[in-house]
Amino acid sequence: MNSKMKTNIVIGSIVAILLFLIIVGFTSYSNTEVDFRTAIKASQQNNRVVYDRVWKTIQQQASVSNEYAADFQAIYKDIMKARNEDSQKLLAKFVKEANPNFDSSLFKKLMVTIESNRLDFEREQKHLIDLSREHNRMLQTLPGSMFLSLLGRKEIDITLVTSSKTENAFKNGEDNDVELFDKKK
Repeated sequence: MNSKMKTNIVIGSIVAILLFLIIVGFTSYSNTEVDFRTAIKASQQNNRVVYDRVWKTIQQQASVSNEYAADFQAIYKDIMKARNEDSQKLLAKFVKEANPNFDSSLFKKLMVTIESNRLDFEREQKHLIDLSREHNRMLQTLPGSMFLSLLGRKEIDITLVTSSKTENAFKNGEDNDVELFDKKK
């Protein structure tokens, strides 16, 4: 074997190894990017499901609480009305009656439900943000950025659910509303 042939074998081996590494790199980064992309899409859908569950649970519990409060109010009005019609029997009615006590535990339960469901939703949104951050990091750092840009992969826009108050605070860079309760009521 002459030296030219040895050189061709060495160069061929190096080219084959480089091609193998490039193919493995493309495959690895492409598969990882696809994993992130599908996880982000699934997390977006999961956020919709959690958001839907949060509001349905809160609305259903609030409806039960509102109905209970309305029923209690109607009964209490009847009790008070009956008391005022017959002043002779007022003391006897007062002693004999078992005045219904409004069960505030329904509202406590509703507040706990609201808080825990909002925390669940916040956790899901943070998970989505983390997935997006990792995906974007992969698209922006070497060597992944080279491989993935050749494949035409781009960042994924995620949807975060916030309030108009939050959006305005970040838009203006200010939040001057420090009143916890509306004084107009």
